[in-house]
Amino acid sequence: MEKIYAASLDKNISKICLGTWAIGGRMWNGTDEQTAIATINQALEEGINIIDTAPVYGLGISETIIAKAIKLFPREDIIISSKAGLSWANDKVYRDCSKNRVESEIHESLKRLNTEYIDIYFVHWPDKKVPIEELAYTYNKFLEKGLIRAIGLSNFSVSQIEEFRKFSTVSFIQTPYNLFEKWSESTVIPYCMEHNIHVMAYSTICRGLLSGKFKTPPIFNGDDIRQFDPKYNELFQQYQSAVEKLEVYSTNKLKKDILYLALKWVIRNDNTFAILGARKPEQIKNLNNVFGWELTNNDIQQINEIYNQLIKSPIGDEFMAPPE
Repeated sequence: MEKIYAASLDKNISKICLGTWAIGGRMWNGTDEQTAIATINQALEEGINIIDTAPVYGLGISETIIAKAIKLFPREDIIISSKAGLSWANDKVYRDCSKNRVESEIHESLKRLNTEYIDIYFVHWPDKKVPIEELAYTYNKFLEKGLIRAIGLSNFSVSQIEEFRKFSTVSFIQTPYNLFEKWSESTVIPYCMEHNIHVMAYSTICRGLLSGKFKTPPIFNGDDIRQFDPKYNELFQQYQSAVEKLEVYSTNKLKKDILYLALKWVIRNDNTFAILGARKPEQIKNLNNVFGWELTNNDIQQINEIYNQLIKSPIGDEFMAPPE
């Protein structure tokens, strides 16, 4: 497992981070606690030392499961990333970065995680109702009190990041990024590279689409959010044709499964980490296949050509954004 030094934490962070949205169950058709704990333990065995969560993941369930899974490990060996800035009522989630909400969330998360501090604390989504200066001031207080070790921003535009940085230090950015959702390549990622900010990319396998396991349009049950993803519905054939061609290239040319290509694509920049969401231990085995090789400029060109040739209606993950 490759790692990168993060000065804000004075620690080496694994290039792959375990994402626990699905482990929380909400919007992923439920969860199984024992399987979730086994998944977290498998991640640690693979060399992953950073776990990303949020209160909204299962409305607290994800954080609670993490606390149970890591209780036998030294706290200083595990980097926990969580977030604030979303609220919910009647099972509806909406943005809320008000001072009272954010201050209550930090203490609720600390309690659920059974820890005295959170290593990286993100603003989950920008909230136009709350001035960025006010939000930065609140986060600075968390830093000064030792409740958090570093500040991060999630789903912020470059202009919003710049505004926040006028009032606070920003050490990490979360942004959606994968082989099919690439807008960050021309916006957030170059900005972060220029300003020495680490990028934690999420949706790195495009909600399972880049795992290669879906050959026909899948049927998702319960509240699974992928029911509303156009890539799994009216655009499935278009995206699946690209997956198939990427599989052929990855298998024949790179000698790697498409999953490992998808992750390598994300982490090929030195400052970028890949958040890999998983619900079962087998989904995060053999991650050593991501490392020890590089994508050449010709590989990148060929992969981009496959995308440009087959994806005629490119679309992002806008359907997942919580309302203002």
